[in-house]
Amino acid sequence: MHWPDPAPILADLELPAGLTARPLARGDLAAVCAWLTAHDPQLAVGDAAELLEPDFYAHEVALAGEDHPIADRPSFAVVLVASEAIAGCLVLEYELAEHALFRRLAAAAPAHARHWLDAEERFGRALGAKVVYGFVALVPAKLALAKAGGGTRGRSTICAVPRACVEQLVSQAIAAERRLETDCTCIGNCA
Repeated sequence: MHWPDPAPILADLELPAGLTARPLARGDLAAVCAWLTAHDPQLAVGDAAELLEPDFYAHEVALAGEDHPIADRPSFAVVLVASEAIAGCLVLEYELAEHALFRRLAAAAPAHARHWLDAEERFGRALGAKVVYGFVALVPAKLALAKAGGGTRGRSTICAVPRACVEQLVSQAIAAERRLETDCTCIGNCA
């Protein structure tokens, strides 16, 4: 099994004028690592540190114009480019046995981060994945929750919520449920 052709997947992403998405190429490795280091220095801590090393991309990622089976190159990366400069990076990893697509990294300016959700879903569908998943940092929790819920268009977002936010979220969920009860007409057997 190979990574799908990224051209149709990325072709009609709704990106702002001047921004393009394309597969990471071997010639981009130094630039993407430098951009990631400047964009999110916390990546240098723990397992994510390899995402700052060109060697990771050179040996683990299926790069543009290079045909590798997913078993040999389980990761794929897409870059956002603005005026020939890196403006974002998405790193996906396909888990063959589980038929799951995992988002290792989705880095971009906040205004562009939502575009990664569409790209993830499209790659997942093209691969026949049963699940597409990733993790969201919850610091600060309110901002992370807003990002996770923004522009999901029917996707389910599941996350852990700090105890301090639970009460507020529960009251909002109850209020939303009450609105649904009064705004909807039941058809069939409703509980």
